[in-house]
Amino acid sequence: SSSARLTVEAVLSENGEIAFNYRDLTTSKPRELGDSATVGIENPTGTAAVQHSYNQPVLVNGTAVVFRPAT
Repeated sequence: SSSARLTVEAVLSENGEIAFNYRDLTTSKPRELGDSATVGIENPTGTAAVQHSYNQPVLVNGTAVVFRPAT
């Protein structure tokens, strides 16, 4: 639906963490929860990536997906 709206925030931290926060997701609509999306992060060339989910309705209101650099 072109009228559907949700909020996504990307937070880039000084320590290298990248967080994606989600809000205004409708739990009765699996598409808004990620059932037709890839949630993850990759390098600029697309040769290295970390995948959180693929076509799975796992996103939750008020929660974040956080990627932390290896120490």
